[in-house]
Amino acid sequence: MANVVSFNEPGAGYVSLPGVNIENFAQVSLKFKTKQDNGLIFYMANEDQSNRFSLAMLDGSLVLRSS
Repeated sequence: MANVVSFNEPGAGYVSLPGVNIENFAQVSLKFKTKQDNGLIFYMANEDQSNRFSLAMLDGSLVLRSS
């Protein structure tokens, strides 16, 4: 699956994909370019939000969080 998304104006924007069952393995490839210092790049979670994975820009640095 390949998706291309562009946001030209500053502000909120997002893409939501239908839920999929990934069992215990997922592979995600991202390619992005931004001038923003802060923002959410990628977020994935199970239905009850007990398992989460996110990639964000925080003060110009990439921050990866997983629980």
